Amino acid sequence: MDYNAKRSAYKKLHGSMSDHYSKLGSYIAALKNANPSSTFELLTAPPGFLREDSDASSSLETFFRLFVCFDGLKKGILAGCRKVLCLDGCFLKTFLGGILLAAVGRDANNQMYPVAWVVVEGENNDSWEWFMNQLSKCLEVTDGGRGWTLISDQQKGLINAVNLVWKNAEHRNCARHIYANWKKEYKGEDYKEVYWRACRAYNEADYNVAMNDMLELSPDAVDAYVKQNPKLAGFMKRNSEEFVHESFLKEKHLKSYQFTIPPLPSEKYWPIVDYPIDPPPVKAMPGRPKKNIKRDPHEDPKGQES
Repeated sequence: MDYNAKRSAYKKLHGSMSDHYSKLGSYIAALKNANPSSTFELLTAPPGFLREDSDASSSLETFFRLFVCFDGLKKGILAGCRKVLCLDGCFLKTFLGGILLAAVGRDANNQMYPVAWVVVEGENNDSWEWFMNQLSKCLEVTDGGRGWTLISDQQKGLINAVNLVWKNAEHRNCARHIYANWKKEYKGEDYKEVYWRACRAYNEADYNVAMNDMLELSPDAVDAYVKQNPKLAGFMKRNSEEFVHESFLKEKHLKSYQFTIPPLPSEKYWPIVDYPIDPPPVKAMPGRPKKNIKRDPHEDPKGQES
């Protein structure tokens, strides 16, 4: 009942969702006209495939997934950034639901550099595998991703997709997500301080000091930390300049942003494409909706100041 009321109110304010989704054909055609070398992949489902309700009698295909990778971003990361990608997903805050998966790099100034993103039905093995396949083709990755480094959380679908599609890439877990699980067993400021000291150690001496301090707190904490297979790049009496990647040079930074993304004209100038599709079905989540946000382990509880 609540979802029907929300849908009715939204339709009065913004129009029919079916009308909006039926504009995707014209929108993608306009994108391809303005960005002919970019990659835009729309995936639809057969009529009734995604709908479980018995009243679904539409003969139209249903929106399923949309992948976007602009050529300017692709050329920029290949020309001036390290071959490092951070992978993650987030919920789309609409009554239709869905998930946004994204691949983000880092430029020479260590700022976020968006590469590609996709709207999918949810985070699962199939959606992550499809995204990683599309990303591999877009970036022209060869030899199973050898030479690339991927950073992510421990989402099972993502890990399975990386092992299948980018099996030769270096895959590392985000330290913050590791801490989120590690903290469940080893709580307190002492554990938090020594954990981040070990993660941020840039030489073997500091790393060993942090691990010895952690050992004094709990040998089990050290075992749980080491299971994550941390790697340390020590200087070993060599010049620090040898460890500075060329992507941090000013010349590389400029190359990252020398390419452009042509603007899109307003809707009235889009090509006319007759491609009506249905929006994805509304997913009613089980249980009562939560009112409080789910805080990360490093955040202070509600009502407390840091």
